[in-house]
Amino acid sequence: MDKTIGIIFTIVYILGAFFLGVHGPELILPFSIGFLSIAIGALWGSYYFVKRQNFRRSSVIFFFSAVGVGLLLVGAIITSRNPLIQLEESRDEILPPMAARPKHLLQKDLVLVQTADSKASEETRNVLKFFYSLSKKESVNILIGQQVGHANEGGQTLNYNYSRYFENLESQTGELPAFIGMDYGWEKLPDDYTDTNKLLTEYWRRGGLVEISMSPSNPFTGGGLRDFSLGGHKYDDLFTLGTEANKRWLQDLDKVAAGLQQLQMAGVVVLWRPLHEMNGDFFWWSYGENDRASKEEYNKLWIHMFHYFTQEKKLHNLLWVYSPVASMWENGVKDTDFYYPGEAYVDIVGMDYYNDGVTQLNNHGNYDKLVALGKPLGLAELGADARNGFDSEVFFKELKLRYPETVYVMYWTGWTNFGIPTKRAIIENKNPEAIMSDEAILTLDKIDFSRKNK
Repeated sequence: MDKTIGIIFTIVYILGAFFLGVHGPELILPFSIGFLSIAIGALWGSYYFVKRQNFRRSSVIFFFSAVGVGLLLVGAIITSRNPLIQLEESRDEILPPMAARPKHLLQKDLVLVQTADSKASEETRNVLKFFYSLSKKESVNILIGQQVGHANEGGQTLNYNYSRYFENLESQTGELPAFIGMDYGWEKLPDDYTDTNKLLTEYWRRGGLVEISMSPSNPFTGGGLRDFSLGGHKYDDLFTLGTEANKRWLQDLDKVAAGLQQLQMAGVVVLWRPLHEMNGDFFWWSYGENDRASKEEYNKLWIHMFHYFTQEKKLHNLLWVYSPVASMWENGVKDTDFYYPGEAYVDIVGMDYYNDGVTQLNNHGNYDKLVALGKPLGLAELGADARNGFDSEVFFKELKLRYPETVYVMYWTGWTNFGIPTKRAIIENKNPEAIMSDEAILTLDKIDFSRKNK
């Protein structure tokens, strides 16, 4: 009986310490259980040591108590570095200077706004002009969006995600996002985009905007997107007709183009965001060991796709979005503008940012470097760093104050790490009502691109 009780206490306080390290000190129950269990474990060990003179059993219990203390200390250290906690405790001390609004962007005449695709449809040009108009306003306005999932998840899952992230949000706040986001396939691209496009077209017809990403598998090897090998090929084989790499690459582009053509026929303008986070050590198309994809090679990849879609496939409903990841670390990430393919091939710039506050948004000049490119700027992927989400109201308050050039934000969907789900979506973070009712945040009912500007 004594042994059983000791084992139970040991398991309970170790689990409590684990949850503290994962979720942070705001979870008072695991925090309390951790300390209480350690105390009981220590007392139980003392009992065996003093009363029963059982040195072996008491030493084991003391050892696990020490482990529990160590885990709690690790959790405390982790959460003490949480930017959101720091933000609440000492905002003025840690916030970076307010980002300057560049004069060349403010002075840009909307009549002179040109799309990267010289043959872009009138509706496509009008959407881009709208983005520039947000940059020109003295008051900050930010379009809010929500990613819905990956096309290869299938129609049933996507409909479930839509209900979970959009309909539940509307029920709770009375508002829907201005944007819907979709990845046209994570590694494996589907052969048919009918179900996916139906969801996107319906949202466009309700007046919303559409952003689509592309995360293809490795065309050099046929492996996954995290397969970094060139499989014995040279990078230029990707663009040389007849090579295996070229055949795979064009096969993927043809699949995607067929889906985008369906949207073009339906009149849907797409913010097209392919090959994202190229400056991080994540994918076959990105920076990595031995300069996996050099600046020149990535630029060639982007420009090849640009010409193939606009000239070969006659796709003129696309606004091209360059979307690096925020470089929040000293190593393993290039500057946000390092892979920029050039003004002639980009309409909008975005940045992928996973953090609980704005404190690292301009780390290494992340934000300023993108602002300097003179294009409308957004956070193309946004998510909390903590598993249990962040306070959206606090985040947007500081974003509007410190980074007023931001014209759109796309909340991402959650995923599972080591069996533990993460919270990324608007509805999963704190205070969704506050941001969806904020006059500066543009929701679906504040825009309408299905009928405007025609």
